Amino acid sequence: MVKNMKHEILRLEHIGKTTNGQLLHSISMNLYQGEALCVITEDLDTKLYLLGILQGNAPHEHGTLYINDCPTHLSSPEESRNKGLYLVMESQLVFSMNVAHNLYMTNSSFYFSSILNNQAIHQAARTLLKAFSLDYIKTTTLVRTLSEFDRYLLSILYGVAANAKIIVLDTPYITYRPAEIRKLQHIVNVLRTKGLSVLWFTSKWDMLFQNFDRYAVIKNGVVTKLAPLATLPPHTFPPHIYQWNSSEATPVVLEYTTNAATKHIAESPTHFALHEGEILGIHGTNTLLENMISDLLSDKSKHLKDILLYGHPYDLNFSQKNLIAFIYATDDKLRVFPQMSLYDNITLLINKPIYNPVGIINKRIRNHIAISMLKSIHGEYLIKSFGDKNNIIDMCPLDRLKVEVAKWLCVHPKVFIFVNPHNIYDNLTESDFHTLLDDLHKLDISILILSGSVENLSGICTRVISE
Repeated sequence: MVKNMKHEILRLEHIGKTTNGQLLHSISMNLYQGEALCVITEDLDTKLYLLGILQGNAPHEHGTLYINDCPTHLSSPEESRNKGLYLVMESQLVFSMNVAHNLYMTNSSFYFSSILNNQAIHQAARTLLKAFSLDYIKTTTLVRTLSEFDRYLLSILYGVAANAKIIVLDTPYITYRPAEIRKLQHIVNVLRTKGLSVLWFTSKWDMLFQNFDRYAVIKNGVVTKLAPLATLPPHTFPPHIYQWNSSEATPVVLEYTTNAATKHIAESPTHFALHEGEILGIHGTNTLLENMISDLLSDKSKHLKDILLYGHPYDLNFSQKNLIAFIYATDDKLRVFPQMSLYDNITLLINKPIYNPVGIINKRIRNHIAISMLKSIHGEYLIKSFGDKNNIIDMCPLDRLKVEVAKWLCVHPKVFIFVNPHNIYDNLTESDFHTLLDDLHKLDISILILSGSVENLSGICTRVISE
């Protein structure tokens, strides 16, 4: 009887925080050694709070966290890792280093008098990769040359190499193909066989989790269900509904067709049409749509025949240029400028009537335009905090997003394109993004959202095109 008892490695009892005397979260659940638990929630605020606690970045104010039956307060990421908790993050990999060095270079046991035993490191890495059936990945391969999916798998092994006891995963913004689902399921099985526990956060049930032991559901800051995974969970969350006239007579605002030269590499639909008033989601991880966005933003092609705006080829030299607004992540261009004032950031894209013929700025008109754009997305509160400052250095991520959106609104776009919006601003919650989309929708703006996560699309779009 004792042999069959499960060892509880992690327990949360009414974990939460209070604001103005009100308890915002009260999470109670547990995790056993060698168990795989899927936590399903659309409550992004609660999920981020829990991930922060498990990382040691957000000490809990209420309740008790137990690790191996001992009450624990995690005050830093180092303390969290010392307790055996590891949050999988691809950013912890060094892309310019090879696979073996990423896995074991910080392990002191591979050094003798400060000299690295390179042969031993590669042997250890080969053994680890083989144990998880990933020996097709060579230990000498530079991480930057791996596929996005293989980098994610390597991030999991990074935790194993660091002697983690609990692997914590947050569903990445990548597409799972059937073969990849099977590969991830195999890795989860190997982790359990080795006695490691898996805690995986997601916003939607996926077939990936069918071989997990249990699932938990979080709604409104509390765990509403914690049950064995004997049957597939029912549909957990209702879709976010927008009113949209989907009749065929609805005008098409933006249309894109893959050209013949690149059609053979397409991994997403080779054609899409964004209708007026629609919020269209495109689910895919390919580079084809990224290339389309790159063309729209660059001067490589002055006349893009594959992209139609209101039925006419999109022309970067014509007045059409500002009719499409882009919110996207990039390394070489800043979306907002922290050293500039709030008003200057918002009015950055317009010339007349802010500047007179000799280039002198009319601050009254500039401020009026900026305030009007902020009001249209319920961002006028920023005037009180930053209106008198000459920079926006201390502005939070959500407010910077509102500034970026207001900047585009100044030039009256007809289409907003968001590329992986949850990657652009790390602290952007789903409720914040829903509210922003509602504001844009009320302005009769059509919206296109490109994302590698169908979970993020299904709850906020009127229609989703997937591979």
